[in-house]
Amino acid sequence: MSAAVPAVEALAAMRALRLDLRQRRIAAGISQAELARRLGISRETLVRRESNAVLDIRLVDVLLWVAALGGEAGVTWHVTSAEG
Repeated sequence: MSAAVPAVEALAAMRALRLDLRQRRIAAGISQAELARRLGISRETLVRRESNAVLDIRLVDVLLWVAALGGEAGVTWHVTSAEG
């Protein structure tokens, strides 16, 4: 299996996560300016994150984003062995 496929899947998952976080922010009635303040970033940085203008975001930033919206997040991962 090519390494490109997991990368494409990861980017698609990140896009879906960003859309979900944006929708949750809006549903909670939190402005971009307020969420940016909670995260300690500029509103412009948040706009870029929400709009997928930044392709990769550190995991810790995603976890902080979720927490700033009042949610909880964790990480689960597993390793699958390559068939040889």
